[in-house]
Amino acid sequence: MARKDSQGRLTIPIDIWDLVDFENCKENKFVFFVTKTSEVVIASLYADGFENLECLGYCRLDEKHRFFIPKNVDLYLGNELGDEKDYYFSTYISKKCVYLHKIEKFMPQNISTTLDFISTC
Repeated sequence: MARKDSQGRLTIPIDIWDLVDFENCKENKFVFFVTKTSEVVIASLYADGFENLECLGYCRLDEKHRFFIPKNVDLYLGNELGDEKDYYFSTYISKKCVYLHKIEKFMPQNISTTLDFISTC
């Protein structure tokens, strides 16, 4: 699970960061897309395969892998007030993107942030 810090930033866990190899992304610019299965994806602005997907916003990640969630992303995830703090990340080994999920109130709070593979692609 990832929690927004006091400044409203999220941090991508290091194990997921290493899997998607964001370290080698050009200019550290990232974009939030909505997949055909309605999931939110964070990918490099220059990644291939996302050209025809809806864009929700952009961000830059700092040296600690922190970023601000654009308001459109929070709205899409059902966080109308922007006050929800709990999210989790997942990825596929074969993809160069990270999926962002909001923790729902009914979900257990001990969801692992490491290698949460989602099979709904």
